[in-house]
Amino acid sequence: MGLQISIREFGDIAILDLQGRVSINNGESELLKSQLEELIAKGVCKFLLNLTDVSQIDSSGLSVIAMT
Repeated sequence: MGLQISIREFGDIAILDLQGRVSINNGESELLKSQLEELIAKGVCKFLLNLTDVSQIDSSGLSVIAMT
């Protein structure tokens, strides 16, 4: 399964519920990166990534999280 991202807000925190894989395959890491960049462009400064339903994460996925 590819990456699915649901975004919800709690106060001034954006909560991203991730489901599936966060890897370089099929652009999943790029999808996460673009979602985070969109939120930052809208002025969101606080994020919580819910990784409960992530089945796989590779170095490209970790890089997106670390560099954002």
